[in-house]
Amino acid sequence: KWFKKSTEQGHPWSPSLYGYLLQRGEGGVQRDIAKAKELYERSIESGQPQGYYYLGGLYEEGIGVQKNEKEEAVRLYRIAADMGLDVAQCSLGNCYDFGIGVAVDYEEALKWYLASAEQGKNATAMYNAGGKMMQLAQMKYGHNVDVPGRDPLPRAYYWCKKAADLGDMDGANTASQIEAGCKTNCAQCKKSALAETLNRCAKCKLYRYCGKECQVKHWKAGHKKDCVKADG
Repeated sequence: KWFKKSTEQGHPWSPSLYGYLLQRGEGGVQRDIAKAKELYERSIESGQPQGYYYLGGLYEEGIGVQKNEKEEAVRLYRIAADMGLDVAQCSLGNCYDFGIGVAVDYEEALKWYLASAEQGKNATAMYNAGGKMMQLAQMKYGHNVDVPGRDPLPRAYYWCKKAADLGDMDGANTASQIEAGCKTNCAQCKKSALAETLNRCAKCKLYRYCGKECQVKHWKAGHKKDCVKADG
């Protein structure tokens, strides 16, 4: 009711929001894809990124538009992403991640996931960024990714924890798995936690050390570059 009224009164953000309810058939309205598309286009005329984003979704899914128009979805997502809309940045990352309308490009996918994640609201982008960091490192260096100076785990852990804080269960599970793999041994000399009392890095709160000497060696070997301050 109120989105409809504000749309009729010319509020610039309302057409895309009212259109999304019409697209979904939610909020007490009948589903009307044609009207939703019209409202998204009106939103675009007003220069609103949400209109580009929602219209891009129609093209990606082939709803109410010609099918297989994935390239148009990417074009619309990119406009909204360049305007700073976090959900559009995440969707554009997804397009590069899975080859939707563009060639697969994991580096470009990570770029857009991070752009979205850094705005602090999109848990999916945060989790995707963490996972993509680890995937890219494995592709470049093999399974032995925790090498100081090129180690993605502290930053991947950071983003998965951020996603978990917003309620993302995938992020919580991945963060727990990363932490479990790092707390069993000294990061430098690999002594077992069963034999030594290990202390956590005070900054990233991920890696453990059997003593100051090992921590300093690991820091100088490259952890200084990899380490990222954990929240809390």
